[in-house]
Amino acid sequence: MAKPSWIRAEDGDWYRVSEVVAVKTLPHPDGGFMVTVETHRHDNIDVTGRLDHVEDASRSRDSVAGLLSKVEEGAVITFSSGAFSADAVA
Repeated sequence: MAKPSWIRAEDGDWYRVSEVVAVKTLPHPDGGFMVTVETHRHDNIDVTGRLDHVEDASRSRDSVAGLLSKVEEGAVITFSSGAFSADAVA
């Protein structure tokens, strides 16, 4: 059986990559911007936290969209130190 892949939200919750239907850049409630993902059951899941510049948010959005399109089974996508990464789960 295939291992699911996950994306970690800013609040620590985990969502299946296979359920993500959209990636967006939105205003953050505390000012600045954030990158969000949307699933069939959840809207606007913050995956970056507050970003100060729209250029950073746009780059992050494009980065996570690329990772989502090619992530391997059993990987976890996380945002840390201003960048997304995908790491295999043992």
